[in-house]
Order: sequence, then C-alpha cells, then structure tokens
Amino acid sequence: MRRTPSYPVVWREGEGPLHTGKLELANSQIILEGSEASGALARLSLSYADLAEVRIGRSADERIGSRPSLILERRSRPPIRVGEIAGLGSVVDIGHVLAELLEGTTVTHVAVVVPIRKGKRDRAHELIQGGAPLDLEESTLGCHRIYLTDREAIFLFDGPDVTRFLEQLVRTPEAWRAATEWKDVIGGRPRVAEEEYAWTRRPRFGR
Repeated sequence: MRRTPSYPVVWREGEGPLHTGKLELANSQIILEGSEASGALARLSLSYADLAEVRIGRSADERIGSRPSLILERRSRPPIRVGEIAGLGSVVDIGHVLAELLEGTTVTHVAVVVPIRKGKRDRAHELIQGGAPLDLEESTLGCHRIYLTDREAIFLFDGPDVTRFLEQLVRTPEAWRAATEWKDVIGGRPRVAEEEYAWTRRPRFGR
C-alpha cells in the first residue's frame, strides 16, 4: 500500500488563525491538519476538483511571516495560504512555474528547465523512465519530450493549447505526487525558457 505523502507546514484559511501542522497529498484531495497557538485543532480537506488555481503569494498581505506562501485558490470558498517549514520546496517552485505559464495568452509550445542536484542524474533518469503522471493519449498534447543532462532536465510540451493542458494538470493528484517524488532531485527554481528562434521545413508540392 502506497503511503500518503505528508509535509510539515503552516497554513491559514482566508483570514482565519494560523495553524502549525501538516499537509497530505491524498488520492483525490489535499488534507491540512494543525493546531492554533491556543491549542485548538483543525482539519481541512480540499478536493482537487475544487482547486481553481495554484500560485505564489508574494505581496505583504499574502505572505506568511516574511516568506511567500503557496496559495490554493478555491472556486467557492476563501483561499488557503500554505507556508513551507520543510520538504515542500519543489512543490512551491513548480507551482510558481505553472502559475507563470497560466498567465497571458494561449501558447502552443513551451519548455520548462528544471535544475537538478549534483549526483542526482540517475535518480532523475529513473523518475523519467517511470513515465508521465497522466495518460498522455487522453491529453490535448501533440508531443511531449524530456531532455536530461547532468545539471538539468528540460520538459517540452507541444499542443494546440498547452496553457489549458497545464491548467488542468496542476489540479490533478498525479501532478502533485510527481512533484513530491522530484523534491530531492530538484536543485533550484524551475524556469520557463523563452523561444528565441524557430525553423520548420515547409512541405514541398511538386518540383
């Protein structure tokens, strides 16, 4: 039986009290448990289907303490702000990259560069060989490639609406689980590579 990934965090629902506890990535939902400074206990479940957006909160009113928070926007209830204590760095970074990709106009192809730690290439190779965290045949992608070096993994996405694909992907438990599996491999903040040049051979008709 697979163990549910769990991480120590601090979290707050809307303008409610700050809780110190844990975040669990269950099969169909995110579970937050913790206690207030007074000792009062709280438990909150967030269905992935109710997750409207994942982004990084950097403004003064979105931070927890002095650090940015991971904001889980819900469709019909106040957002949840999650602050990192330990072990959730890669999830926050990937959430940040996805948030950037969801902004602006529709794109048909994009590359995400993920730095990997020294000596972790073999582990990255294992994770990549394990396959995508979802059924690509059922997705809107036309092509997905991953290139690997000793220092980074480059994820290429190509399709009629990559933005929409990534927007849907960030709400799935499979994506969150994949992020946790990569947390000990990622060596820095992932970044989006901007296209500077492209060439495509045009079909030739006759001679």
